[in-house]
Amino acid sequence: MAVESIVNGRDLGGLPVRGGGRTRQGILLRSDAPYLGDADPVHIAWPPATVVDLRDGTEAAKLAASWGTGVRVVNNPVFSGARLDRLVEVSLVDLYDRMLNTSAERIAGALNSFDPDGSTLVHCAAGKDRTGVVVAIALMLADVEPEAIVADYLRTGEAIEHIYARMSDRRRLPAAIGVDHPVFGTPSEAIELVIDRVGGSAGGA
Repeated sequence: MAVESIVNGRDLGGLPVRGGGRTRQGILLRSDAPYLGDADPVHIAWPPATVVDLRDGTEAAKLAASWGTGVRVVNNPVFSGARLDRLVEVSLVDLYDRMLNTSAERIAGALNSFDPDGSTLVHCAAGKDRTGVVVAIALMLADVEPEAIVADYLRTGEAIEHIYARMSDRRRLPAAIGVDHPVFGTPSEAIELVIDRVGGSAGGA
């Protein structure tokens, strides 16, 4: 059996910036959770200089990836005691709104932890929700076109079945949650809420 690797990992270089130009390669990476024993991904520069892990410590348990001594790991949970079974009845639009309302300091802490010189990997469990919010704001700070931010968010939908399989195999999911549950969706209106709330003139950051 082949050794697994992350399934929702990508380099956020090459995205269009307002006024012309594109984001640089090898600066900001995003992914689902790397697990102990995973092979290094071959499609992005690895390892990152800094890893910003947005999960609560209890989520990683004994499955957390082992990083080399040259990698700086920042544990910056967006939620404390994050449990999927507590979130399944909340729409993703409401969840993202809640993140912005209650976890603003933690989101800012994640952004302030980015590597000043090398690459930064941002990840949570699926690399979709907490990662999606933090990455969207980072891309806004880089003046990336809003349409490109939404398009990058939607790319995670292509990897959902593989994300689900990795989490299920490691018993990271409640038994009642299937791959077709809304919690595994990538609704554009959820990330558009973030763009509007953070960048909007009324009540924005």
